[in-house]
Amino acid sequence: MIWSYRAIKNPAARKKWLMLITALLIIFFSYGAYRVLTGENWIRIALLLVLFSLFIFLYAIITLGKPRYYSIDDDFIIYKPFKTRL
Repeated sequence: MIWSYRAIKNPAARKKWLMLITALLIIFFSYGAYRVLTGENWIRIALLLVLFSLFIFLYAIITLGKPRYYSIDDDFIIYKPFKTRL
């Protein structure tokens, strides 16, 4: 049996991915604020923050919306490249 799964439809998986993405954004924005407070060029830092935010947003859209395909073979659930025993 083969079935597909999208993380956006599973509340637990969606929460896990959103927490990871939020943590990445908080870390990066706090580092950017630190660099601005130490006297770096704020325009350059703001540009880097915007670019990184766009990359993280795109990553979130891709990971949450990407369908994953699973199959059951005897006592195993197969998800490329992983194999889990039931």
